[in-house]
Amino acid sequence: MVKSNTKADSVEYNHAPISLFPTPFPSVHYLGAQNLQSHLGVMINDLVRKPDQIHDILQYFKLHDELMQKMLKVSEAYQKKELRQETHACILRSDYMIDSVTDSLKLVEYNTVASSFGCLCQKVTEVQNLVRNKYADSLSFNYTPDQIKDDGLGKSYIKDLASTFKDAVQRYHEDMTRRFPDLYEDRKLESHWVLFVIDKEERNICDQKWIEYQLYHDHGIKSMRMTFTQIGNLAKVDENTNALSINDHEIAFVYYRTGYQLEQYENEKDWQTREMLETTMPIKCPSIDVHLTTFKKFQQAFGDERLLKEVMNHHLQDADIIKQIFKGIWTLEDIEKPESEVQEIIRKALDNPHDYVIKPQKEGGGNNFYDDQVKELLEQNDKEYLKQFLIMERINPPEIKAFMLRNGKLIEGQTLSEFGVFSSIFISTQHKDQHDVVSQKIIGRLLRTKGKDSNEGGVNAGFAVIDSPLIVDIDDIKNSAIKPLVSSI
Repeated sequence: MVKSNTKADSVEYNHAPISLFPTPFPSVHYLGAQNLQSHLGVMINDLVRKPDQIHDILQYFKLHDELMQKMLKVSEAYQKKELRQETHACILRSDYMIDSVTDSLKLVEYNTVASSFGCLCQKVTEVQNLVRNKYADSLSFNYTPDQIKDDGLGKSYIKDLASTFKDAVQRYHEDMTRRFPDLYEDRKLESHWVLFVIDKEERNICDQKWIEYQLYHDHGIKSMRMTFTQIGNLAKVDENTNALSINDHEIAFVYYRTGYQLEQYENEKDWQTREMLETTMPIKCPSIDVHLTTFKKFQQAFGDERLLKEVMNHHLQDADIIKQIFKGIWTLEDIEKPESEVQEIIRKALDNPHDYVIKPQKEGGGNNFYDDQVKELLEQNDKEYLKQFLIMERINPPEIKAFMLRNGKLIEGQTLSEFGVFSSIFISTQHKDQHDVVSQKIIGRLLRTKGKDSNEGGVNAGFAVIDSPLIVDIDDIKNSAIKPLVSSI
C-alpha cells in the first residue's frame, strides 16, 4: 500500500503499483548481480576510509552545486569532531539492466541512501505466488519447473532488515559501553531507540512501517519517525557523551529516508540538524560520507581504472572484478576541453541521440534526458550548466510482455525491467590499519518493471511498478513470460 496523497489529515491509501505475475530473469545475470554486490560494498568501504578522495572527486560540484556544497560541509564538520561515531551503516541497492545487444549485465546506478521497496517487493512476491497458485489452471508457462532456479532471496527481507537495525543498536550499545562503562554497563539494549528521518509529506510509509513493526516484534526495540524540523526542535545532545536524545529517549541508530535532494531541506536549520545528527554518537544509515559515495560522479570517475585501484589499493582483486561496470559513462565537466574523450562522445550523441542518456547527480525518478532531449540539451550554449551532467551509453534491455496493476486498473503490454540487489553493510573507520568491511550480507532483491516506451524507472515518480524476478535457466526470456489462457482470471 501507498498513501494516495500527502495531506497530513488524509487516511486515503491505494495499492502499490505492481506486476500481476513475476517477470522471468535469467539465472546467469541474477547470480552475476549478486556476485558484484559484495565487491561494491568493499569499494564503498575503501572510499569511506579515504574522505579526502571523496572530496577531491566531487571538487567541481563543491564549487557549483548547492546540495553538494552543503553535504561536503557536513562531512568536514564530522571529520573535525573528536568524539564521534566511527561505525558507518549502509543499506546498499545496486540496480542493473540486461543489455540485449551484448547479452551482458549493465550497472544503472547504486544507491546508499533511502534504498526503498525491498519490503514491498517481499509482499508483492507473496501476492504473485498467490495468483500463480490460485489460478494455475488458467495460466500458460513457457518454461518447465526444472528451469526455475530461484534461491528465495528476499523472502525474509523484512526480518533480515530488522535484524540489521538490531545489530546497529547492538554495535552502538557496545561502543558506548566501551567509552563510558559506568553509564552503559547496566543498560538494556531495548532502552535505545531507532530514529527514522522522513519527509514532511511521505507517501511511501508502508515500505518503512514493516521495518518498524518487525524490529519491535523480534527485538523489542522501539522507533520514532520525525522530519528534520521536528528533530531540530526536540533533540538534545549530552555534553559529556555526545549522545543524542529526543523526548528523553536515547537514539542509537538514525535511518535516513530523506535528505538526498536539496528541496528536502526546508531551511538552513534543517542543515544544522543534519550536521548535528552526523556529529553525534548514533550510528547513521547512511553516514554523511557513505551518502556522498552514492553520487553518479563516482560511477564516471571509476571508469579510470587507475583511480579505482588507487582508492581500492588494499583490495585490488575486488577492483578488477568491478572495473568493467563503470565503463560507458563520461562527465560533461570536460565539455570545454577540445581534446577530451567526451568531445567524441558528444559528436556521436548529436548524430545518434537515441544511443545515449544524460543524467544529473540528483537522485529520484524523472530527472534524465533521453532521445531528442539529449540533442536539445547538448546544443544549448550554457556550457557551465552542462558540466553538472553525465552522459552514458544507453542500455537496450529485452522486452517482455507483462500485466501491471496501477490504481486498480490492469495494463497489458511490452515492458522493460530493472533488477536490484540489497545488502546491509557495516564499516568501521576507528582503526586506520584495518581495511576490511566489518560486515556485509546480501538480504534482498527488487525488480521494477515499466512500459517499453517509458524512459524513467521510478515507482514513486509514477513510471514503474514493483515486480519480482522469476529466476529461470533459460536463454530466450523475451518469450518466457506467464500468460493467462483466459481473458479474465
